[in-house]
Amino acid sequence: MLATGCTESPPRYAGTGYDVVLLAGQSNMSGRGLGADPMADTPADARLLAWDARANTLRLARDPLPHQDLGERPVRIGPGISFGHAYLARGGAGRQLVLVPAAYGGTGFTDKAGSWRVTGAAVSPLVTEAVARANAAMRAAHARGAPARFVAILWHQGETDGGTRMAPEAYAAELVALAGYLRSHIDGAGPSTPFIVGQYVPAFLAGSPSLQRIAGINRNLPATLARSACVGSAGLSGNGPSDTIHFDAASQRVLGGRYAAALDALERHDTSAPCDWRLEEPRTGHQVP
Repeated sequence: MLATGCTESPPRYAGTGYDVVLLAGQSNMSGRGLGADPMADTPADARLLAWDARANTLRLARDPLPHQDLGERPVRIGPGISFGHAYLARGGAGRQLVLVPAAYGGTGFTDKAGSWRVTGAAVSPLVTEAVARANAAMRAAHARGAPARFVAILWHQGETDGGTRMAPEAYAAELVALAGYLRSHIDGAGPSTPFIVGQYVPAFLAGSPSLQRIAGINRNLPATLARSACVGSAGLSGNGPSDTIHFDAASQRVLGGRYAAALDALERHDTSAPCDWRLEEPRTGHQVP
């Protein structure tokens, strides 16, 4: 049973500062994970918070996180909470982590109704909302009486653009432009802010040559965008035969840990981690809209 989102107010602050991370992209970032959840009985961590844009406040972070699509589309288990636990496990001398959920399912660079483009005549509403959420979270953290720093942008998206057979060169240009825009408009971000992308469900990816070309853009992103990294999806699974596009809950928990490991590797200037996928037998599951 999922909680109803981030509904608990955080305890009185007792750390040395806040680290703020943006979670953006489409449905696999906001989360559609079903099935056995290895973190189902893990209590909320008082050091792990989320920005709730609808309530205009910081809350204890619980699934489902309050992404842009929460309430309009199903939001279940995503990578954010397990990323947060892995990030906090590194230590950090009393730092607390604020997740900023801003993904929206079914969106891409080619979807006019829900685009992430910043290269057109006007910046898309999804992007301006993501920036507004990140900046509001930074202000809220500062208001709690401790220094806040913006740490990273986590991005998972591409399934929509793979479905529309977007040219990989065009996808690469839009992705790099988006990274630059977010880095220049989020308070505390800059050219060195890590931008980390994730690969797709292997079984779904194996059947989509157009998405494989976008996965190649992800794999090669560190060669074209400074301070970027790609998270591999090898060994992970979808929700089942009726929904191979979305990672199941257990795989989402692993994926979140891989995002944290990629951030660690960037800080160590280590680019040796693989960003690949392989075909996996899909697990039995249920349709996710």
